[in-house]
Amino acid sequence: MKKKSFGEKIKFSFRKMAISLKRNFYVVPLALVLVTCMQFLCSLYILSPMFARIPTKFGSFNCLFLFVITLLSILYCVAYMNYALKKYGKKRPLFMLILYFVMWAINIVLLFMIFNANNLDLAEEIAAYDSATTESEKVIYAQYVTLGQQSRTCLLAQIILAFISFASVALAPLIQHFLKKITFKPIDTNYEKENQENK
Repeated sequence: MKKKSFGEKIKFSFRKMAISLKRNFYVVPLALVLVTCMQFLCSLYILSPMFARIPTKFGSFNCLFLFVITLLSILYCVAYMNYALKKYGKKRPLFMLILYFVMWAINIVLLFMIFNANNLDLAEEIAAYDSATTESEKVIYAQYVTLGQQSRTCLLAQIILAFISFASVALAPLIQHFLKKITFKPIDTNYEKENQENK
């Protein structure tokens, strides 16, 4: 039998991946959900010290909101993972999808609240920096202003990623429906057997 070229092997791998996505496209939104969660977790080293400084905007609930968002980010990943990672032909637990949407909605509301709190605090930090009379005060407030700006960037990125992942989850059934209509030529079974033997 003629040996397959490198290009044909790559093409064969892409065909297998496309067929796998036809069977379970839900792994794509799952990847986006996980990326969204990881982005927020990686941002905590910036957000935590910032929100410890602004208890006046929502009482002492700023840090509690941050904790709840962190917890919900992990929990809705687990919920959607239980929904998405089902074998082909198995019934998906709809309750887990509903749970994902509920936790996502709570999460996004809290994200907007702390985003607003950060903006209010940043405006105060900038005003304090402008009114500082000594160089040492300016250095301190400049650090807080920088931290506030970084927090705003992290929160904005989290909100955008959250909406992108939500859209991918909501549209996943529709996308998979269209993917199933795409047909492929039969895969070379001899090559597939040879590929398995080589492994």
